[in-house]
Amino acid sequence: MSVVVDNPANVTPQQLIQLSQHSRGLELKPGRIHAGHAGNYQSRFKGRGMEYDESRYYQPGDDIRNIDWRVTARSGRVYTKMFREERERPVFIGVDFRRPMFFATRGRYKSVAAAELASLLAWTANQQGDRVGGLIFSEQVCEELKPQRGKQSVLHLINQLCYHPAWKNNDHISPHMPMDQALLRLHRLVRPGSLIFLLSDFRLFDKTARSHLINLGRHNDVILV
Repeated sequence: MSVVVDNPANVTPQQLIQLSQHSRGLELKPGRIHAGHAGNYQSRFKGRGMEYDESRYYQPGDDIRNIDWRVTARSGRVYTKMFREERERPVFIGVDFRRPMFFATRGRYKSVAAAELASLLAWTANQQGDRVGGLIFSEQVCEELKPQRGKQSVLHLINQLCYHPAWKNNDHISPHMPMDQALLRLHRLVRPGSLIFLLSDFRLFDKTARSHLINLGRHNDVILV
C-alpha cells in the first residue's frame, strides 16, 4: 500500500481520510481474548449470546427460555442450551510523535508514515465494528482517545494526528524523553482484552518502558511497529 504524499514532512485530514478505501479487505485478526466484552469475537466465556455452544442438564436458576426441547424430548431429562458469547475488542493505537520521529531518510518523516498507518488501522478496525481509541504522545503533549464506535471515532483520531502540537513544536524540544511515561498512561487507559498497536522508532526505550510494555502484554495483544 502506498499513498501519494503532498508534503513528506506533514499530513492532512484529506490524505488520511482517503486511506479508508485501502482498508477494504484488510482484517485485524483476533488473538486469544483475555477478558469478557460484548461484540464480534468468540471467547471461552459462556453465557447468553449469539452462537449456540452445547446443551447440559437443566439446573435451578437457568432461564427456562433456553430449554433445549428437542434434546429434552429425546432423552427424557430437561436440558438447557448454553451459548458462546460474541465479544468485541477495543483497538488502541499508540502513536509516537516525539522529536526523533520527525526525521527522514527514505523520502518522508517517520511521523508521516506512523500517521498513515495509524489511520489505516483505525479504518480497518472501524469496518470490523471495533471500538477505536488511542494515545498520541510527544515530549510535552499526550492526547488520550477513549475507544468509541463508528466513523466519528476514526475522524477524531485523524484530527488529533494532523493537528497535534508536535508538528509545530518539535524543533524546540529536547529529544531526551523516555517512553515509559506514555506507556504508563496507555496502561491506565486500556482495558484488559484490547488489541494494542504501538507505532514508534523506539528511541530511548529503557528498562522502565520495557516493564510497562510487558505489563500491557499480560492481558492484551500488543503489536509493535
